[in-house]
Amino acid sequence: MKTIIAAVALAASIGGIASAETFRFPAARVNLGVPQVDIAMTVIMHPDCAGRWSVDYPAGFSFRRGGPNGGNLYGSPGRGSYDISVTMDVCPLKTSTYVGPAHTIWHRVVVY
Repeated sequence: MKTIIAAVALAASIGGIASAETFRFPAARVNLGVPQVDIAMTVIMHPDCAGRWSVDYPAGFSFRRGGPNGGNLYGSPGRGSYDISVTMDVCPLKTSTYVGPAHTIWHRVVVY
């Protein structure tokens, strides 16, 4: 059985609101006993800011955090198009006067 896992690297240097990419998954995956959607995420941030992020997702999805800078979004929401957002919080650095701005990156998940 072939498992599809999409890895997402999100750079914290992007300011404001950015649109990243679209992930497509076949609905028939659920017939194989695996979630329709399975995305491993890594959020790349300054070490002072580790853990200062969140993932917003619609019903039918779950998110399991895998440490301060990553996790796994998975679920079987059914056919359709779903918007997922990863939001980084404002982060003042301990080592300088720089304050990392808050920003959101949007992803679209399509189950066909």
